[in-house]
Amino acid sequence: MSMLQMDLAAAVMIIMVAAVRKTGIHRLPAQTFAWLWALVWVRLMLPVPLFSLPVSSELEQRMSHWEGAWDTGNQGSSAVAGKSMQAVAEVQNVSPGAHVAWREGLEVLAELWPTLRMLVSALLVLLAVAVYIRWYVRFAPAKSVSNEHTEKWTERRSLWRKVRIVQSGYAESPLTYGIFRPVIVLPLHTDWTDHERVDYVLAHEYMHVRRLDAGVKMLLLLALCVHWYNPLVWLMYVLANRDLELCCDRAVVRSQDYACKAGYARTLIHMEERKASRLSPLNHFNQSPTEERIKHIMKLKKSTFKSILAACAAVGIVSTAFAVSSVSAQITDPVSVRSEPRQQAYQIGQSWTVDGEWSFKVDAVKEVAVKNSAEAKAEGYAGHYVAINYSYTNLGFDDSANFEDGINTGLAFSKANFSVSDALNANNWASGNPGPFHYAGMDSIRSVKPGQSVKGAAWAYIFGNSPKTIQLSVGHYDSALKLHEANFVLPVEKK
Repeated sequence: MSMLQMDLAAAVMIIMVAAVRKTGIHRLPAQTFAWLWALVWVRLMLPVPLFSLPVSSELEQRMSHWEGAWDTGNQGSSAVAGKSMQAVAEVQNVSPGAHVAWREGLEVLAELWPTLRMLVSALLVLLAVAVYIRWYVRFAPAKSVSNEHTEKWTERRSLWRKVRIVQSGYAESPLTYGIFRPVIVLPLHTDWTDHERVDYVLAHEYMHVRRLDAGVKMLLLLALCVHWYNPLVWLMYVLANRDLELCCDRAVVRSQDYACKAGYARTLIHMEERKASRLSPLNHFNQSPTEERIKHIMKLKKSTFKSILAACAAVGIVSTAFAVSSVSAQITDPVSVRSEPRQQAYQIGQSWTVDGEWSFKVDAVKEVAVKNSAEAKAEGYAGHYVAINYSYTNLGFDDSANFEDGINTGLAFSKANFSVSDALNANNWASGNPGPFHYAGMDSIRSVKPGQSVKGAAWAYIFGNSPKTIQLSVGHYDSALKLHEANFVLPVEKK
């Protein structure tokens, strides 16, 4: 499953969970949404397709193209890497027409996108780590609170990790941090004489510690850093953090047998909603909107068989949705064109004909010695030069209707229309910019009007090793901006 498929599957899951949350936030147990967000996180972060997302063959082809791995579907498909590298090297030479330039630009963007995505993700991870370290350094010098109330409160709570309670001037609202050495940080203005309010605050933060929410928040932040370009993941990050707060509220209320709802809600109203940092992975007492939390608290009831059954159904529906789902929609190019299916590979001398548009054939493929090869070698273009000799005829190609000025740009096949690779060795990449030399056939390439032909056109490519057979993929838009493609598998004549 490609990254794009995983993104699509996760996006649908996020929309489903958000919809369930919207309708059932005060009806289903808060823990339901925690499990649903966990399923979404698994979908986002694990490369293994735990959920099936069948797609049509054309959709699969378009997805793989955007991942930089367009499978040719014929002989020599292992040479995809050579085609991907060529898309960047040859973007400066495009065939006439703005639509071709637009397609070339998108191919370059698709080629660079994986690197850009990983680079931004790495920067966001570093930023998140820096923010965490910054707040850790600020809170580290804070002194532990030691009074009769905190000592009694600590004695009543047993946990395999020792919990410290500190006060800091940097804390505008109560929060916790740390996984193995958890710390509850309270503001300096905490009124220790208000025992009820302090107990509610400490109970809430203790639930964060007990549930390992500091680690959960880090995992959510990691998903956000990896999928920063997906706005639905940002939505998931916000809603999942809210649901962590709701889960803690529910745990506090349940611990006192639902008798504290009014007092706990008053504590929420009293607390001013503040955050130490938008990207901080710390747990804030008031991180979710107060109104939503108060409504949730006041509507809390003991779980019934009906509510538990509804929660299980919600989790089951989301977790199995993609086992039976299918996607039949087609992803087309931005210029609303549709690619024709690739045909069987052509050989030397065989004509590729598109009715009413053009005829194209390869006349010969051979190793050649070029002038100025010493100069090319000095500039790092050493290798084996292979010339592709070809001919083409304009059978009626006329794209004037696609331009405001009504000018027919003419038909031309150049290296901008070609993708060349070693059909037997994917590591033997070809370059269409083989250095400072001149090859006679390049002079014959030109745009021709209907009824005209070009014979003796050629372009030379340089290979690291001498190829025995090459694959030539040719693509061109017709008069109606429909893309046609053909494959040629061609033996190389040795010089």
